[in-house]
Amino acid sequence: MFASCWITLALAFTGGTQTIHVDPVGGVDVVGNGSLAQPVRTLTFALAQIQPGSAADLRLLPGTYSEASGEVFPLVLVPDTTITGLKPLQALIAKQALTTTMLFDVPSGSTHARFVDVAMDTFDRCVRATVSSEDILQLEVEGCELSGSRAIVVNVVDGGASVLVSGSRLAAGQFACSVDASGSALVDVVVERCTVSSGMRGLELTAGAPAALISSLARNTAFDHCAAQGIRVAASGGGQVSNVVECCVFYRNGLPAQPPKLGAITEALSSGGFAQHVVTNCAFLENGADLPWFNPTHWVVQSCMSPMGALCTIPTNLCADPTFVDAFHGDFHLAPGSPAIDAGSFVATLPAVDADGDPRPGHPSLVGLALPDIGIDEAYDRALHLSENPSALGDSLKLRFRGPSNALTALLVGTSANGAGFGQGMRVGPPLALDPLVVGIVPTTASGIGIVEVSTGVPNLPGLLDVTLFEQAVFASGSVLDFGFDVVEHRFR
Repeated sequence: MFASCWITLALAFTGGTQTIHVDPVGGVDVVGNGSLAQPVRTLTFALAQIQPGSAADLRLLPGTYSEASGEVFPLVLVPDTTITGLKPLQALIAKQALTTTMLFDVPSGSTHARFVDVAMDTFDRCVRATVSSEDILQLEVEGCELSGSRAIVVNVVDGGASVLVSGSRLAAGQFACSVDASGSALVDVVVERCTVSSGMRGLELTAGAPAALISSLARNTAFDHCAAQGIRVAASGGGQVSNVVECCVFYRNGLPAQPPKLGAITEALSSGGFAQHVVTNCAFLENGADLPWFNPTHWVVQSCMSPMGALCTIPTNLCADPTFVDAFHGDFHLAPGSPAIDAGSFVATLPAVDADGDPRPGHPSLVGLALPDIGIDEAYDRALHLSENPSALGDSLKLRFRGPSNALTALLVGTSANGAGFGQGMRVGPPLALDPLVVGIVPTTASGIGIVEVSTGVPNLPGLLDVTLFEQAVFASGSVLDFGFDVVEHRFR
C-alpha cells in the first residue's frame, strides 16, 4: 500500500532494541530484571526502562495485567514498540475499573506499534493511536482479541499511517475499528482474517478534509452482529475514501426494523466528499440492508450473494441464501451444497487463502475450472488446521479436522524423519503402530460436516514437525476387501 515505503524509511533510522520479559504473577519490578528467567512484573515498569532512541520488545508471560498486578493505565508506548504474548491469548491486559481510560496510547511521533497474540478487555479504548506533524505510523494487530467500548481508534491529523489488523477478534460496545483522517492525511487500512462485531459500527472510515485520503481493504473477514453498520464510509470537505471489500461475510448488521441507512456497508457523503467501493465475492445474510445507499456511480458490486434486496437486481450477483453451517453461532463455513461454492470470480485483490488458511481456490469446480467460493470459507469436504507456532517442543499442539459426519479419522504427529515416506493413497492397516496418534470419529451434524478437535504434544525431537491426516478407507487386495487408512492430507511445518 502507499504508506509502506514511507514507513520502511522511517524505521530504518531507529536505534537498538531492548527485549524485556514481563510476568504479572512471578515477576519483580527491579532495574536489571527482564530476562525470561528474571522477568519484571508490570508493563508500566518495563516501558519506563526503555532508553531514549531504543525500540521496545516486550514479551508477555501468561497472566492478567491489570491494576491489581500493578499496572497504571493508560500505558504510553515508546516510538517503536512490539508487545507479544508468549502463548497465544494467555496474556490478558484488562482495566477493571469502569472509567474512560484506554489501555494503550500510541502517541504522535510513534513510528511502529505492534501487538501479537494478546487479549485486551476494557471499559473504554483498547488501543488509541494519534498521528500529527507529518509523522508516519505503522500499527499492527495480529492474532489478538480486543474487547472494549472502542477496540482500535486511529486519528491522523497530518501525516501517514498504515493500519493492519489480521487474524483477530474485535468486539466493541461502539466501534470495533475507527479510522479518522483530517488535514493532510494519507491512511492505508487492511483488515483480514478477522471477526468483527460491535454495538454500533464494525469498521468506520472517515475522511474529513480536502487532502485526506483513506485506502481500505477488508478481506476474509466476518462482520457479525454490528448493531448499526458492518462498514461505514464517511467523507466530507473534499475527503476521499477508496473501499475494497473481498471475500467477506456480512451477517445481521443493522436490523430489518431499523432505518435503511443501517446495514452491511453504507456511505455518508457531504460537502464534496467522495467514496468509491469495490465489493466482490461477499456473502450477505439478514442485514438491515445490504447496500442501503446504493449509488451505481460509486459502487462496483460483483459475484456477491444475498437472498433479497438491492444485490438481487444486479446481474453480476447471485440472489440466494449462502447457507452457512451455523451463522447464528458464528460458524460461516459453507454447508454442503451451498450455492456460494464455485460462484466467485477472480479479481486483483483475491486472497491466496481463505479465513482458515486453506488455498483459494482449492478444489476443482463443478464446471471444470478452479473458481473461488463466495464468503470467507473455501469449501472443502475435509480440511486440517494446526494451531499457529507452538512455543516450544513438548507444548500442546491443537489440531482441528473438519470432515463428513461419522468419518473415522486418524492424526499422526511426528517429525520429518517419521513421515518422509508417506504419500497419497498409502495403505496403513490398523492398528496403526505409530506414535503419537490420535483417532476420532467426526460427530453427526445436521449440515453433514462435523469437527474433531484434539491436542497432543509437540515431539521432543529435532526436525520439521510432520502431521498426517488419515481417513478410514477400503482397499482391494485381489478379491478381498481390506480396511485401512488413506492419507488425506500431509503437512510439514
